[in-house]
Order: sequence, then structure tokens, then C-alpha cells
Amino acid sequence: MSAENATTRSLILGCMGMGGTWDQNPVTLADETKAASALDAALESGITTFDHADIYSFGKAETVFGRLLATRPSLRQSIHIQSKTGVSLNAGVNGDTHYDLSRKYIVDQTLAILKRLQTDYLDTLLLHRPDPLMEGEEIAAAFEWLHTRGLVRFFGVSNMHLKHIRYITGQSHFPIVANQLQFSLGHRLLIESDILVNQAGVAPTASTDGLLAYCHDQEVVLQAWSPLDKGKYLQTDAEDATTLATILKVKEMAGRYQVPPEAILLAWLFAMPARVVPVVGTLNPSRIKACAMSLNVKLSRTDWYDLWITARGISLP
Repeated sequence: MSAENATTRSLILGCMGMGGTWDQNPVTLADETKAASALDAALESGITTFDHADIYSFGKAETVFGRLLATRPSLRQSIHIQSKTGVSLNAGVNGDTHYDLSRKYIVDQTLAILKRLQTDYLDTLLLHRPDPLMEGEEIAAAFEWLHTRGLVRFFGVSNMHLKHIRYITGQSHFPIVANQLQFSLGHRLLIESDILVNQAGVAPTASTDGLLAYCHDQEVVLQAWSPLDKGKYLQTDAEDATTLATILKVKEMAGRYQVPPEAILLAWLFAMPARVVPVVGTLNPSRIKACAMSLNVKLSRTDWYDLWITARGISLP
């Protein structure tokens, strides 16, 4: 369906679950053991990119990963580590979350990220969410400071609209190499907004309009978070008929392609013309290996549409 083939496909292991609970309790040996098992399963499956954020488990996810790196010093050169910043937890008067893409916040948090990860550099730094108060000049200055010191190689964004990307790249000479967005068979706004053109009764979806085409044209990697919809289509039953029909369809295709259901769901994303790289958030070794089987699955055009229309629950216009 697309020009992409199995040799250009890849997965990212999302490390949000590392570090245990989202609190200030210290990292436990059990947390480290669980993280190590996930890391080993990923590497055995050919997954070499690992996704972090400074807020994951209040920084403990990065701390655990950093400890693993410290015990395997030769590993750093063969993997790609990315992290995100820009979300400030408990920053408000009432403990509310704020967004902060000021130069100082980006730089300070990146330095803290590197310390927790016990590494000298990040391969990619993503700006986690758009900050209504962001100034392009400050972001550009932060990028320049981090890059010239060898602390960050590439820059990207997360949960951002096309207008945000254009604004940032208009102020900085560093290209945006990735945009991490929720995208899956169950969360299809990126596709739906492209096909529901001039349809009566359909509200415009300004948040996603043009994003897929832009990512394809500008070679921005679309990193899909929650690509399995938290296991929505991996269950044995469902409360609504559309979800149940989709579960059965995924199961039928999995049997026909002789792969786990996870591989079918991820292969559906891989079929997009834009380069989509799913961020697999599980730490379960068997689930990681099941997801990795998607790297060699190419759905037929008929199966891709069949799966999409089944998940929609209604025919295409």
C-alpha cells in the first residue's frame, strides 16, 4: 500500500511504565528488574529506540533506565534515546499542571534528564506539549545551546498541531524530525479529518487537518503513542457491537497472517504513506515480542480498508 517496506519499519519502546509508581517513593529492586526484562526483550526483538519524558514516574523512569545503562556501558552507542520536556507537574497554586517551553525550563530540564539517564547526550529531545505562552526565539535559543554543546542531536515535538511545528521551525534552523501523537485503529482523527471533506454535519477537526500530509512531505516521523488503544481490541468481549466486531476482525486476520493480534494492529499503522513509528508502551516481554512481529507484516489494501471500516462502524462517505 505504501512505498515503505519492512526494512524501514521500526518500533519504539515507551518507558513510561518504568520506575514504578508516580510518586516520590524510591525506585525498588523490583522496578529495576522489570525494566531490565523489558529492555532485554526489546533488544532481542530489534527495538533500539527508547522513549522517555522527564515527568514519567516523576523522573524515576529515567533514573531506572540510567542505572541499567550504567551496568551496560557499551550499550549506549547502539541505541537511540529520546526524552520529552515542557510539562511541569504540580506547578500551579493548587497543584495544577502547567506547560513551560521557556528557554530556561527546556535547558534546565534537559540537564536533569541527562543526569538521571547517566548519559552525555540525548539523541532526540521532544517538546512534550504546546505552551500557549511559548516564544519561538526562546525555543530556538534553547535548541542552539543544547546542540552546540553536544547535549542533544535532534529535536522534535509531541502532541502538536501543524501550526505549532511551522511556528517553531520558522524561528529555528533545526528541523523538527518527529511529532509524537496519539494514533491507532481506535483513535483515527488523523485519517478521518482527511477524508471527511465538505461533509454535512461533520465538525471541522482543525487540530489534525493537514498533519499527515505535512509529515509525509517534510519527512517528519509520526510517532504513534497508545497504538494498541490500551488493549481495546485485544480483549475477548466488548460492551458495544462495533468494538466486538473489530476484535473478531483483528483475531481473524491474525490467524490468517499467522501473527499475534498486536502485529495486525501495528501493521495497520505501518501501511500509512507517512512514516509512522508506533511507541509501544508495554513492559511485558511477551507483549513486546508480539508487537515486534508487526515489522514483517504487510496488510493487503483490502484488509486495511476492511479493518478501518469495521472499526468505524459505518461505511465511508
